[in-house]
Amino acid sequence: MTVAVQIILFFALAAEGALTRLAYRLLEKARAKIKSKALSIATDVLTALAGAGVMFLTCFLLAGTVRVFYAVFFLGGAVIMHFLLPAKGREKA
Repeated sequence: MTVAVQIILFFALAAEGALTRLAYRLLEKARAKIKSKALSIATDVLTALAGAGVMFLTCFLLAGTVRVFYAVFFLGGAVIMHFLLPAKGREKA
């Protein structure tokens, strides 16, 4: 695998992690209107599975394999997006 493909894979996985976190945030807003534990659990699990599926697909298409540090790139993108999103419920001083 060339260095260019590795750089593309890094940015693709970080972006996918960020988009997964953003999708979770949007579903969280939609869930606020419906008070159902089953729906909450189902949307959490399905969002995580969809994000992981896209990550695996990207890894297999670009690298041909899945390695631990690919998951770290994905989770890094999710963590960065988590800190970039404004916190709900934070009081303004």
